[in-house]
Amino acid sequence: MKSLEIKQRLNDPAGVCAALGLLGGSKKQSRGLMVLCPNQNHDDSDPSCSVRMGDDGQLHFRCFGCGEHGDVLSLIALRMGLSTKGADFIKVQRTAEQLTATVPPASSAISSNVAAGRREEHQVVAQVLLEICPLRPDSCAGVYLAKRGVLDAAMSDGWGALPAGHELEHVLGELYLACGEELVEASGIAHRGRLLRPDHRVIIPFRGPDGNVDVIQRRLAVEGAPPQPKYLFPSGLVPLWPYGLERLVDAAAPETPVLFVEGCIDVLAARLLARHAGVGRVVVGVPSCDLWSPSWACIGAGRQVVVGVDADNAGHRLALQMRGDLVAAGAARVERWVPVGAKDWGDCWRQHAARSS
Repeated sequence: MKSLEIKQRLNDPAGVCAALGLLGGSKKQSRGLMVLCPNQNHDDSDPSCSVRMGDDGQLHFRCFGCGEHGDVLSLIALRMGLSTKGADFIKVQRTAEQLTATVPPASSAISSNVAAGRREEHQVVAQVLLEICPLRPDSCAGVYLAKRGVLDAAMSDGWGALPAGHELEHVLGELYLACGEELVEASGIAHRGRLLRPDHRVIIPFRGPDGNVDVIQRRLAVEGAPPQPKYLFPSGLVPLWPYGLERLVDAAAPETPVLFVEGCIDVLAARLLARHAGVGRVVVGVPSCDLWSPSWACIGAGRQVVVGVDADNAGHRLALQMRGDLVAAGAARVERWVPVGAKDWGDCWRQHAARSS
């Protein structure tokens, strides 16, 4: 991919800053954001770097403290501690090209077909679905999450729950009324007058850096169900960002450590464990072993990163790949943690809760 094409695609300030781990302490401004300067020689404590879309439709940045400025490639290079010349430029361009796979262009037209990537319709319907079907303790999904010890955390994160039986028809009717039948059918949530996969009752919202729903994932709410995937996304849609990325905006400082775990329930459990231990870190979730995007490694640029994916063979293979990607993206330090005496952080939290009760 040529540099011009990369710059034309990477023109969304919020998406690029999220991917580069620059949302901590950021402030919105016209056509972009004010962020803490990524220049390692500039000890910026108050956001002084403007990242915005220019009149040419491309991303530009300027730090009013140290004077650094340039295009999106220069911003990526500055974040990685590299230059845009010589051998460094090859690394910068490679990272930038990886980012184009997950950061959508701000000015791009979205396809009208869900399988081809139509997110706009899905996002509208998904938001309404979450409003119609909030997570309640007495729901099947609520009971399941309570057994995992993460119900309150899931409710706080805005998860939802599909009802059972005839109530599903009521939900579909409300969706049709609010969004229109054509939009609902195009969203990947329903087909031919029926909600797809009604047994997957746990509704998990993956959000973008602005906090808005990007895509919903659904999970079976019953253990030991007939053989079928535990988790699923609508056909043709995968998250543009890992689960919990929006919390980087609330991080106390840009050097706040990041913990990558596998799965959304593990995100909730790891947050609870960190809170109990009094440790500050941002926890983000890789949806599964086969849905890691190398461009997400830029989230850890300049930060301490812990790779805490599952302690199984697939998890170990993923951890090796993530470590390589994180180091290449400029992470200050990368550690591998595995849950002690458990497969994942969800099991660790349940064991902790059982000992404390």
